Amino acid sequence: MRIHRSLLVAVEQSAGENVLRDICLSLLNTGVPADSILDEFEELRATHTLDDEYEDTLLDVMDSLCGWCSPNHALVPSAA
Repeated sequence: MRIHRSLLVAVEQSAGENVLRDICLSLLNTGVPADSILDEFEELRATHTLDDEYEDTLLDVMDSLCGWCSPNHALVPSAA
């Protein structure tokens, strides 16, 4: 799987949640499906050693991508 460079660099530098969310929004705005971004996050989690706190940050952003969060925190609008 090819991981978008911006996301790879952000994770390698332990970028904060807001930076990760901005990258996700940018990718979504260019037509990258949320499922593909989630797959990239999973690949990064599998191939990088992350401390627990930073992994929680990634999981929070992933939750925002799939809608497992409050509606005002979602990166993808609900289809409801």
